[in-house]
Amino acid sequence: MKEEFFAAVLVLAAILSAAAVPVYASPNDDIKEVINQCYKATDSDTIIRSCSVVIQSSPNNSDAYNYRGLAYADKRDYGLAIQDYDMALKLKPNDEAVIANRGYAYKQKGEFDKAIQDFDRAIELKPNCARAFVDRGSAFRSKGNFDRAITDYDRAILLNPSYTVAFINRGNAWADKREGDMATRDYDRAIKLEPNNALAFSNRGLTYQQMCKFDLAVQDFDQVLRLEPNNAQAISNRDLASRKGGGDKYMCWLEMNGGK
Repeated sequence: MKEEFFAAVLVLAAILSAAAVPVYASPNDDIKEVINQCYKATDSDTIIRSCSVVIQSSPNNSDAYNYRGLAYADKRDYGLAIQDYDMALKLKPNDEAVIANRGYAYKQKGEFDKAIQDFDRAIELKPNCARAFVDRGSAFRSKGNFDRAITDYDRAILLNPSYTVAFINRGNAWADKREGDMATRDYDRAIKLEPNNALAFSNRGLTYQQMCKFDLAVQDFDQVLRLEPNNAQAISNRDLASRKGGGDKYMCWLEMNGGK
């Protein structure tokens, strides 16, 4: 069952990352009125259409490419997003926001080495950007380098001690390492910062399952369902934890730890 539990953790982490678009932005005041045409809209399709008009009339407008790229990323069309970020960077090669946005798109495409290269460059240009450390940490985590991921999350938290996303992601990395106490401690901190964060409760519940603490897992999934009553994954996780809770805790521990 351990693969089942942590497959869910990884899926939840992916959902968290996907929800972060747009991540970075850098509008220039001198072209504010032009850029407003493509970033004040509330839906991605309108942004794409509006930014395309701006680009036709002002082809050297790097911000229009950036915002259209963000809209493509929001639609999960990361290939087109990267093309727009490339164009923006031809016009402004050292724009750390665009570099980081491209890194995010590479990460979502599964091109983790390219993502890390972009985040390295973005951090070099703006060393106090906590979001870039979180995203680079997520790229390292996706490569299975959990220790390096934790180091990046540590740095993000040092820069922004109230960064809930960083605590959740660091908790995920600790959970990947089967360090349940460390993981739940980070989820606790995330919940203290955001008491209605369903993702933090869900991931803590999954970690409690790994630790064979099924009563606590059920409590966390109950809280997820109070916050999101139609969350099918939480319903499934709660049912599984309830069934497992009636079993032998020692046998559970052996199962969850590969019989060691």
